Amino acid sequence: MELLIKNRLEWVIESRGLLAKTQFGFRMGLGIIDSLAVISTDIRIPLARKEYLEASGVQRGYADGIK
Repeated sequence: MELLIKNRLEWVIESRGLLAKTQFGFRMGLGIIDSLAVISTDIRIPLARKEYLEASGVQRGYADGIK
């Protein structure tokens, strides 16, 4: 029963676009490569245009409690 509810919720959330396109964590078919591609593009475009780039925020230790 729980799996049925989980699958339905995932379908509704994905089909209605309720998550940001940059939300990669715990989503089927998306992973670290996808997030690195987004970050890489976000860095390359301003550099190619000789614009300034400001970036911050590295989260560490978020999964320390997972066993």
